[in-house]
Amino acid sequence: MRTHAYHRDDPARPGSTWQATIVWNRPIEFAGQSFLTEGFADITGAEGNGVANQLYVPRLLWDAGAADERPGRIYLGVEWQHWNNKFGVDGVTENVAQLQLKWVWN
Repeated sequence: MRTHAYHRDDPARPGSTWQATIVWNRPIEFAGQSFLTEGFADITGAEGNGVANQLYVPRLLWDAGAADERPGRIYLGVEWQHWNNKFGVDGVTENVAQLQLKWVWN
């Protein structure tokens, strides 16, 4: 897990703010299968006429490549995207589940 801190200055908004981004990527084993849990979270302060906002994007991916003796190459799974005050707009919340195909090119 890693945490990054930023100073944000959107030229379309007056003032500036901060942002913290947390990222993670961890393989796990379950029922004899390989999975990958990964994702990120962006937490941002208010800027200009916008309000503080948060974006959380966790993923759970099955290592489909392991079934074909090519582990770590192709993953299938789901991602959940949750926005709170999307793009700094007060009260705009979004929840979206998405299917994921991840191809790792080595």
